[in-house]
Amino acid sequence: MTDLICPRCGETNNARRNGSILSPRGRVQRWQCHKCNKKFHRSLKTQPIKLREGYLDIEASGLKANFDVMYSWALKPRGESKILSDVIKPWSMAGEKRIVSSLIRAMNKFDRVYTYNGTLYDLPFIRTRALRHGLNPQEYMQIYHTDLYFVAKSRLSLHRKALAVVAHALNVPGKTDIDPRHWEAAIFGDPAALKEIHRHNLGDVCVLEGVHNVLEPFYAGTNRSI
Repeated sequence: MTDLICPRCGETNNARRNGSILSPRGRVQRWQCHKCNKKFHRSLKTQPIKLREGYLDIEASGLKANFDVMYSWALKPRGESKILSDVIKPWSMAGEKRIVSSLIRAMNKFDRVYTYNGTLYDLPFIRTRALRHGLNPQEYMQIYHTDLYFVAKSRLSLHRKALAVVAHALNVPGKTDIDPRHWEAAIFGDPAALKEIHRHNLGDVCVLEGVHNVLEPFYAGTNRSI
């Protein structure tokens, strides 16, 4: 076996195991140098593994996935302008199965996703609808997840923790509302209403990235699974 060399201080064979990390080759062992505390991976001795990160949000007809259905989803790669997304079409169970399937495929391209209240809503909803359609959602420890709702809750003092309130407090523009009539019409599959909800969905992931960029210096990330 080759020597385990710290890329920062050059210390040889003086590191302890420090969990694992996702890489293009799968989950690999991570090490931490006893001398300088640098975390690194054996086969990338002088460079860290860069995770593929994205901002995830879904829109649905309600809060409970055994009664409600997904209208659309958006997943924005961090630092990129292009947003991956899909919206239900045709208005049917088959149409929803198609967009849930496309979301699962898109999520598999990422090592970490950021959500806002995704712990209690987005991810359980996605998982439930996927299982309802006989699909295979991401399993435990397949993707890292950071819920920015809990970051805002612990780091900010606000009267409410809604994303719109947080974005306003942090001077992050772009958060929009949806006319309640669009939600009503979407229940019946109205194309114009679904288009408006999809547009709102795309805007939310951009706002989420902006909020994350402001909050990131004030918390230490943890490697929680979806």
